[in-house]
Amino acid sequence: MTTTYTGDFTSLLEQIRFEFGDTTTPFKFTDEEIEYVITLEHTVLNSAARLCEIYATKCADSASRQMGPLRVELKERVQSYLARAKALRSGMGRSAKPYAGGVYQADEDNFEANTSLIQPIFGKGLMDNE
Repeated sequence: MTTTYTGDFTSLLEQIRFEFGDTTTPFKFTDEEIEYVITLEHTVLNSAARLCEIYATKCADSASRQMGPLRVELKERVQSYLARAKALRSGMGRSAKPYAGGVYQADEDNFEANTSLIQPIFGKGLMDNE
């Protein structure tokens, strides 16, 4: 089980670790655990949100502790990570750019040139019977 963070944002794993906030030791997740989450979620924000949900569950399992007069409540941490997961998931749509198909000639040319796409059964021409 390995844990790494170098700040190299070309790595998907490090991008997810950064978005989750797991950048200092002791790390909350191993690299292998994050790689598994990547296979489930496929994107940086989705994966970071899933890690927040998983960590909130871990915190909920150890809800509170008391040692003498000191009492540690982890309910706030659970709520914090669940709110972070919700914020990450709601932020996913902000990165999408609108697209209107059929506006650019280059798009039409690429569509017609791509033989792997299903082509329409009709063609241009009012009087074509061929």
